[in-house]
Order: sequence, then C-alpha cells, then structure tokens
Amino acid sequence: MNELMKRFRVSGIRFCAKASGQLASCLRLWTAMSGLVAGGALLAADDTATAFDQANKWYEQARYAEAIAAYEKLAASNAPDAALLFNLGNAQFKAGHTGLAIAAYRRAQELTPRDPGLRFNLQFTRKSVTGAETAPGRFWQRALASLTLNEWTLLAALALWLWCGLLAWREWRPAIRPALRGYTAAAGIFFGVLASGTVAAFQQQFGIERAVIVVPEAIVRVGPLDEAKELAKFRDGTEVELLDRKEIAAGSGRQLWRLVQNGAGQTGWVKDEAIVPVR
Repeated sequence: MNELMKRFRVSGIRFCAKASGQLASCLRLWTAMSGLVAGGALLAADDTATAFDQANKWYEQARYAEAIAAYEKLAASNAPDAALLFNLGNAQFKAGHTGLAIAAYRRAQELTPRDPGLRFNLQFTRKSVTGAETAPGRFWQRALASLTLNEWTLLAALALWLWCGLLAWREWRPAIRPALRGYTAAAGIFFGVLASGTVAAFQQQFGIERAVIVVPEAIVRVGPLDEAKELAKFRDGTEVELLDRKEIAAGSGRQLWRLVQNGAGQTGWVKDEAIVPVR
C-alpha cells in the first residue's frame, strides 16, 4: 500500500493512465459478461416459454397429469405468474383435484384479483364444493381482497400526497384557506381510510395462514390424536384458516396436526397431509 501511494505521488499521470487502462479493460470484461448473462437469460426465457407451450399442449390433449407436472415444475423453478397458476388450476380441476385447483386459483388471485376468467373459474369450483357462489370469509375480508396489497399501498400513498399538497397550499396561500378547509378534511379522512385498508390488507395477506383440503374427506377431530372424537368431515376443496399446529409422536415417527377453521366457523384438528397452503 505504501509503495502504491509513493508511485501515485511521484507519477500521478502514469498511475491515472494505468488506472484508466485497467478501467477500460474492466468495462470490456463487464460488457462481455453482461452479454453472456443477457444471452443466458434469453435462453432461459426461451426454455420457459417452450416448457409452458408444451404443458398447454398436454392440457389441450387431455393429458392432465403431464400438464400438471410441467406447470408445477415451472412454478417451482420460476416466480409463478397469474397465467401459469390459472392454467395449473384448470388442469387440476380437469383431473378431479378440486382442492388443488382452488389452491392454484387462490394464488393466482393474489396477483390478479379482478381477472374475470379467474373469478368465474374460482367461483365455479367453489360452488362444486360449498354450493355457494360467494367466497368464504366475512364481507370486509372479501372487500379487502378486491385489491392487491400493492394497489392498496399505491392508493394510500396518492391520498397522502394529495392531503399534504392541500395542507401546503393552505400555508402558501392563506387567503384561500377557508375555501380549502373542507377539501383538506376530506383528503385527510380519505387517506385515513386507505391507510387502514392497507394495514388490514397486509394483515390479511401475511397475518392469516390459509389452506385448502386436498383429500376426498378430511376427518376433523377435537384434538390432535387419531383417538380423539370426530367432529366433522371437510370435503376436498374446503377452504380453511390455519390457527395452530402440533407435532405428536406417532409410532416410530411424528405426526403433524393443524388446527383449522372453515368458513362456517367449524374448528378442529386435521392431519397436515390433508391440506395444502394457499400461499
């Protein structure tokens, strides 16, 4: 380090020139590496598109098992988009896997909550399970789900800017303060509502675990034991909230149980293999 500093002091121009040459070499190397990375990304995108097209062909040929395997492989290797999850849900439904279809539709709904085709297929599949066309949960929960968390956040941010802008305008032009009083109050209330909605949407998305029953009939018991009294049987496709979990010794291993609650408020314990988380 001392030798380097001496060279810099004695011959700064040569050092800078050498550094410039090294910088140019680094830039050329960076450009080449960027080209390789971009080329690799394009090849990966082409491979993904080819695999997606092949999965769609299998679906059209009613080869649902192959289509499901291909869609799931793509979902595991990439950040799944709404179209992929929608097609996965369709293939699962055609294969008779009602719960897995609902799980895929619900994941897609988090990305595109207002897609009409997705809404129709989800409601149609739910109706085959529950006989009702409304989503499980309270009205305010369904209202919150009508927008994504990003949309709630964006609207709240815009409302905050509007409110702050009106407050700043009042300070800048005191003469119009009385005329803006009502608008400022309305903007503040509007921001408060949207901010509350954003917090509630965040809590609903990340604070509540949801799952779907994926076996023909899941036995719901009063406790996390095979010997516990049976309370009910949840059909394939029943949507539940996850409230608790317990791992119990069973034979030579351990058995995981989940405390669940359905849309009607029925609560009990089911085995973990009977459910699939929505997210």
